[in-house]
Amino acid sequence: MDYLSDDLRIADFLSVRISRLARSVDRMTRRILAHEFQISLIQWRCLALLSERGPMTGQAMSEINDNDNSQTSRALRGLHERGFVDWESGSQRRAAGTAHVTDEGRAFFHAIEQRMRARHRWLLEALEPEEWAGFYDQIRRLSRHVRSGWPDAPHAQDGAAEARNTAKPRKEAAATKHSGSRKQGRK
Repeated sequence: MDYLSDDLRIADFLSVRISRLARSVDRMTRRILAHEFQISLIQWRCLALLSERGPMTGQAMSEINDNDNSQTSRALRGLHERGFVDWESGSQRRAAGTAHVTDEGRAFFHAIEQRMRARHRWLLEALEPEEWAGFYDQIRRLSRHVRSGWPDAPHAQDGAAEARNTAKPRKEAAATKHSGSRKQGRK
């Protein structure tokens, strides 16, 4: 297959294939976490960050995990309610305050970690051991390339601004649709 051909189907674009794979892996992870541990994927990622890297703010976790501050804030609030993290100022100020893992949270992390490591090994079974380093290197190189930015792409100042800008036209369209249907219903 010629991956640079103008005849390449959109479904075979690298970005589409990577996105599909990532969504499939995330779906599997969500099912395991929800069924076996009653925890969300974002909660797991926050707990893992705090357990492996130590105390940090919700904002720092949002940047590392590529989540909105509000998602991280909800995840931390849920972990705090279950006694897995201590979180200074968390409930009053979104993503502010430093979160710390509790002893109970660390034990919970280790229980989940074993399951996630088993799944990680299962994923790697699809490749030969001699391919692993090359695959990880390719992911690193693609990540670095994407972070450097495609020169022809519009640049948002931050992810939140980009999300607001793409959500706004949908909200406006929905409002117009609903107001139009209400007007029709009044006639």
